[in-house]
Amino acid sequence: MDNYTVTAYCSCEKCCGKWAKNRPLDENGKPIVIGAGNVPLTSDYSIASPLPMGTIIEIDGKIYEVQDRTAKFVADRYENKIIDIYFDTHEKAVAWAKQEKEIKIYGKV
Repeated sequence: MDNYTVTAYCSCEKCCGKWAKNRPLDENGKPIVIGAGNVPLTSDYSIASPLPMGTIIEIDGKIYEVQDRTAKFVADRYENKIIDIYFDTHEKAVAWAKQEKEIKIYGKV
C-alpha cells in the first residue's frame, strides 16, 4: 500500500480547461469525455494519474483504472503520488474534494 493524494474532476471547463470545449455528445446530450488513453472515461472508475495507462488500483476496496493523464505540473507538485478520479458531474467532484488515501497498485490490465 502507498499513500497518495486523491482528488476529483469532471468534464466541465473549470476542471478541464480548454479540453472541455467542443466535446462530442452522446444520445442524451452529455459530453463524451475521451481520456489520454484514448478511451471514453467512466464516472467513478476512470482515473488520471502519472502511473502507466491501464494500471489498476484499489482505493477503499473500490477498483479504478488509469485512463487519463495528470498534468505534469500537478504530478510534479505531488511527487507523482496523485490520483484524480473522474466523475460525471462537477458536484460529485467537489464533494470528493482532496483526500489522502492508501492505494494498492495491481499493475496493468
